Amino acid sequence: MAAGSERLWGKLLDYIEERRVIPVVGEELLITGPVKSPKPLYRDIADRLATDLGIPLDGLASDYSLNEVVSRYGRAAERIGKEDLYREIRGILKALPAELPQPLLDLASIPQFDLFVSLTFDNLLAGAVNQLRFAGEARTEEIAYSYNDVQDLRSERKSLMAPVVFQLLGRASASPDYVICDDDMLEFVNALQDRARQPMRLFDELGKNHLLILGAGFGDWLARFFVRTAKSQPLSMKRHMEVLVSHGAASDPNLVTFFNTYSRETHLVTASPAAFAAELAVRWRERNPQAATAKPSAAPAATSDSGYMKPGAIFVSYARENLPAAQTLGQGLEAAGLDVWLDKGELQAGDAWDPKIRLNIESCSLFLPLISRATEAREEGYFRKEWNLAADRALNFADDVPFIMPVTLEGTPAYSARVPQRFRGAQWTPLADGQVTPAFADRLKQLVRDYHRRQRAA
Repeated sequence: MAAGSERLWGKLLDYIEERRVIPVVGEELLITGPVKSPKPLYRDIADRLATDLGIPLDGLASDYSLNEVVSRYGRAAERIGKEDLYREIRGILKALPAELPQPLLDLASIPQFDLFVSLTFDNLLAGAVNQLRFAGEARTEEIAYSYNDVQDLRSERKSLMAPVVFQLLGRASASPDYVICDDDMLEFVNALQDRARQPMRLFDELGKNHLLILGAGFGDWLARFFVRTAKSQPLSMKRHMEVLVSHGAASDPNLVTFFNTYSRETHLVTASPAAFAAELAVRWRERNPQAATAKPSAAPAATSDSGYMKPGAIFVSYARENLPAAQTLGQGLEAAGLDVWLDKGELQAGDAWDPKIRLNIESCSLFLPLISRATEAREEGYFRKEWNLAADRALNFADDVPFIMPVTLEGTPAYSARVPQRFRGAQWTPLADGQVTPAFADRLKQLVRDYHRRQRAA
């Protein structure tokens, strides 16, 4: 940020400490290599695409973009269609060296950033968060929007169970579901104007928080449209700050005049986005020296009293009378290397944790209801609400994909218990007092591996 902007730096850091800033990350942050000769990732992709498909580069300026190369596909020596480019770009991206750009690592080093909006189609930002916060374990939730498949946050920001990277312009795939050129950008921006196709929870968070937009490379009108869409109200009425950092952010006099007139809390900063991210990380560490020296965290205990569950953990549901057996079961599965979640005491309907229970059931890999004489005797209980929520989620799975794994205690007869109908088609396992057998642990390990394999494929 330019000299004399200490007040703006102070405001930005204050808001970050209060978790009121959402970083919006563009392609100008995707650089690797030495500081004196950085290599932009998208330029590398553009070069490889031109070489692989014979797309001519004659007449282009030296700093040509991926959009300009894509726009010339019709002049390729080999006849190709635009739909072929998405598959080619995905293949190029997968073949590139897995080097995480330092600017992304700088942003990931600030733990108050728990929701990121990415305007790029790669998964490098999630990789940076995983490396710095979870010792490389894939704990960051990745959500990709497409106007053909509208995805949204699972919950409001304060209830998120893990950091989230939301790819607002899509994720690389073999289908044309992500932005590679201005034509795609126009379609995505048009879709985001339509409330029926907006990710409403995300837009609600963008509207009520401050935005740090780094390296998006927006032109005049696109910058106006993006900020207006994100804020969901006339810019002259908004009460939050935006900081737009780009190499040419303040070079367009019309854009500067517009924001100075109608949105004075939108600050245009002409600077290297990578250098800005590096300075931001340094200033944050200076303010928070103790937190800055913390080591990357391992996964939190699955039975944490916070109510949060590691996505993909096993959910154990039980009646309060069966708490000892549930704890024995949980400890046995954790000893086998599995992540387990149980609430350490039955919650009551209407409890403040109720939304978290719902989210945990939506995020678990397997659902283990403990069925016993106690559950048979009780006509009402919170565990029955959990069972019905799990049965509803099971409707999304194919019949041959295991999700509900009933466990019977005390010799309770299997399949004839008072349970939702969906439970009856599952494989029931008798475990006296919750004692885990090696065969049962091995079976769950395989099912959890299958679950994560499906998640990665999706």
